[in-house]
Amino acid sequence: MKILHVATLNSASSNIGVVHQMQYERYAARELGLDWDVELWAGDSVDGFEFINVYPESLRSRISRRYHFFKILKSASRSYDVVLLRYMPGDLFLPFFISDKARVCFVHHSKEDVALRSMFPGAKGFLFSLLERFLGVLSLRKANGFIGVTQELVRYEFSRAFCSSKKSFVYPNGIDYARFDLVGDGRGGKIKVAFVASRFFSWHGLSLILEDLSHFSRRDDVELHLVGEVLQGDLQLIEELALKSNVIVHGKLSVSELRDVLSTADVGLASFGLGQAGIAEACTLKVREYLAAGIPVYSGHVDVGVPDSFEFYSVGGPNFSEIYSYATDMRRFSRQDVRNSARSFIDKKYLVKDLYAWLVLNFKG
Repeated sequence: MKILHVATLNSASSNIGVVHQMQYERYAARELGLDWDVELWAGDSVDGFEFINVYPESLRSRISRRYHFFKILKSASRSYDVVLLRYMPGDLFLPFFISDKARVCFVHHSKEDVALRSMFPGAKGFLFSLLERFLGVLSLRKANGFIGVTQELVRYEFSRAFCSSKKSFVYPNGIDYARFDLVGDGRGGKIKVAFVASRFFSWHGLSLILEDLSHFSRRDDVELHLVGEVLQGDLQLIEELALKSNVIVHGKLSVSELRDVLSTADVGLASFGLGQAGIAEACTLKVREYLAAGIPVYSGHVDVGVPDSFEFYSVGGPNFSEIYSYATDMRRFSRQDVRNSARSFIDKKYLVKDLYAWLVLNFKG
């Protein structure tokens, strides 16, 4: 069976988590010997990721790029047995797509219309969300199946498509375990907390963390390291709360630079405001990358891929007293302890193997 997983983004560099996720899948498919291609179309490239295709310079508008991608998708539907399409919210062309041969499954990572309202506050977000609600019904009916990173997302797509006859599968995020090595162990001195995101949207809960840190009695014993694009409002909040001596804003980093930061971290933070995106369950790539690197995780949400009893994933609110206590306790474990304990549910190879078996069972022939 010949499979293509394809996606489009305005910017690959601004969505590096998505890029890494697709890279891990590509590696896993190769190791398993599957006829499985991975392809990303974007407005920019990222060094070291040869599966990224950059849109021609003449295509600058969202509509022109989506039309170009629509033609790519149409061509792919003639060459593959199954196309896995990372769902594109608000796409004007997808409702008119008809596959020539391939079965097409949409891959969902969020409740798209809710996420649009969170990403674009005010009237703009409301209009984008309204457009997605209308176009989404038409687009979703074109799919042969729904794939979601959580069961919650699969149920949601069924509900908004007003149909129950589609095939469905839960495909959690994972990492390339063999290629994602432990980071060094430079822990010591102040408690160091890493918070990593491509861009800190409201559902990451950064503002909640900053507010609580400003009231924490032992904040002089803490360093909060922010990696990724921090929005202007949060940068201003750091100033207003007099946290510049406690919060280190690194911005976007290369992989090697990120690993240097993580090597000193006692704990990594996940997200604390997923409710704003309408999500109760999550299965984030960031959590898996922390764990593979040997970094324990403190999170504001339950991760559906991690057992409740897992010692290196702690669920709690944006409370720096709890974060400090957990990070201090985690210093008694080695990086290798964390990594080894997490392998069985973060290795992408096992997840791809399960998805492939489902695709063969439902769409072969």
